[in-house]
Amino acid sequence: MIIPLGHGLLTLWFPLLAAEPLGDGMFACRGCGAGGLAVGLGHPISRILRTLAGDQAWVLWVFLALLAAVFVLRWWRSGQITDRWRAVAVLTALVLAVAVNVLVVTPQERVIRQSSRLAETVAKANRSAFADLIATDFTAAAGRLDKAGLLAYFDLAVQRLRIEELDTGQFEATVTGARATVTFQATCRVVTESEIIPRLVTRWQIQFIHRSDRWLIQSIEPLPSRTVPLTSWSQISSWLNAGGV
Repeated sequence: MIIPLGHGLLTLWFPLLAAEPLGDGMFACRGCGAGGLAVGLGHPISRILRTLAGDQAWVLWVFLALLAAVFVLRWWRSGQITDRWRAVAVLTALVLAVAVNVLVVTPQERVIRQSSRLAETVAKANRSAFADLIATDFTAAAGRLDKAGLLAYFDLAVQRLRIEELDTGQFEATVTGARATVTFQATCRVVTESEIIPRLVTRWQIQFIHRSDRWLIQSIEPLPSRTVPLTSWSQISSWLNAGGV
């Protein structure tokens, strides 16, 4: 559905509720088919989408609301039909901007969701779902850890630990083309054979690559946190083999 927006003040053609992000600054028209619209980082539509769906979209909302108020006031004082249509156009733009922010998922939001999903698969001991998130060319620990090795860590963690009350937060995501980096904190309750750790805080950095319309994890590295000074996979191995902290 294509809607023209504006009346002498603003003209914006936009595929309403049909924007599908592909990567950093890359969006496609959902349902347009193989020959449909696809726009890149420098395309005006891409810049519009990133503005409307970004974290600072509220600035645009405030601006449009104030602008609409100005035109409504002018219309009320002058009674001119042009001011009325300008107010209607700006209010329509405001509604559209809010709708886009709610319904369009940005690349940053996608990789953050994938990071949360990764943590959830570990907490639920879901090996197949965990493996599905990992790229075949996964590498970590300066090239010493591949996907098979990572799955071995997963199996060891599931064997030695039970993760409960998982909470993820403090996400920081950067996306550049087909690559992305996410750092985040995971807090959970850990139960081992010998003890219960009421609150364990860990931090992680994940590298993503965009392939076949999916964000796949290409690398995972531990970061030091307030309670667990783990900075390498060898330390994690020793920690798991010891049965926890």
